[in-house]
Amino acid sequence: VKLQEIDRPDYIDLPSYKDYTEDWIDYQAEVLVMEEPSVKHYNLMKMDAVSMLIPEIFTNQYLRDYWYSEYLKAHIENNGLPNSLPYIKHFEASCSTAIFESVIKEYLASVRDQRTDHEVKIYKSENAFKLEAHIFNPEDLLTNEKRPAIVIFHGGGWNSGNASWSFEKARHFKDLGMIAIAAQYRLCNLQDITATESMSDARDLIIWMRLNSDSLNIDPDKIVAYGWSAGAHLVSSAAIFKESIPEKAINSIPDAMILISPAVSLPKGRGWEGWKFNVFGATTTVSSANPVEHVRKGLPPTIILQGRDDTVTPLEGVQAFHDQMLANGNHCELFIYDGVGHLFTPNTMPDNGQPQPDKEVQRKAYDQADAFLKKFG
Repeated sequence: VKLQEIDRPDYIDLPSYKDYTEDWIDYQAEVLVMEEPSVKHYNLMKMDAVSMLIPEIFTNQYLRDYWYSEYLKAHIENNGLPNSLPYIKHFEASCSTAIFESVIKEYLASVRDQRTDHEVKIYKSENAFKLEAHIFNPEDLLTNEKRPAIVIFHGGGWNSGNASWSFEKARHFKDLGMIAIAAQYRLCNLQDITATESMSDARDLIIWMRLNSDSLNIDPDKIVAYGWSAGAHLVSSAAIFKESIPEKAINSIPDAMILISPAVSLPKGRGWEGWKFNVFGATTTVSSANPVEHVRKGLPPTIILQGRDDTVTPLEGVQAFHDQMLANGNHCELFIYDGVGHLFTPNTMPDNGQPQPDKEVQRKAYDQADAFLKKFG
């Protein structure tokens, strides 16, 4: 790689420049991280490396500021504000290009504006990486009152998304009188985080809610877990692959589950090796984390909302999970919606990208979920 070709602002509009340069920065960052072993979360170590590399790679200030702003936005999006504060300060101290100062300022304002209507607490910190619980309280909540709670886990294939994806649903349940928590969890990164860590975060958040139920005004025996797609895998896993604190009689099993287009029957076998490695790494088997293979009696009441033509979490696997729930004596309701696929995307469109839900079908499904909650008090 000829660094002088990267360090040229007149090349920035070439079709391949950005991909080429990003790959080079990523490669150099990975080498730096590999040479500096640490227990720190890989994403933090990578941003530390990027912070050092960009001034070395680019003599041009415009390119320095452009590339750091790009990495900073992506880092905030995937890792949250608490894990981004040092890098925000670094950018503010080093950037001298007005357009990128403005871009980051506006982006941060939008991120912070999303957080103004609720409380945010750190529920877990591991390897210097902080995880947030975004808590939406009903406006009529009294000081010592205990309310049912719902914790929401976003989808995104275990490797994308953030808690803000759940804010709209959290506000909905808050308006129904529940304490609603939008969950942040660690995302797969092909390095130190797999879906196993995501599963651990989901369990730990539910346990944290019970441990802190008094200060959170939560009824610890009325905690619903809600998730879609990969998030629904985390919800069902918190119940099926439970963790507990026996001396406090607390565990990670929610008191009810709402699963939307759920990844409860994971793909295995020939053709899925790459997916398996990306999501679970080299040492975890799919079977060990596959909800459908571990259903047992005593699981919480569950509702599943599923498109008949789902190509991402196909009906066949979801039906098998539902049947196993019933066979083990659990309460499980399955609602199948015709004409739609994953997350209620019409079957005339690809359903394996950004969801494009049929609004009427989605409304019916969401109403069914609300009715389920009311039925169980």
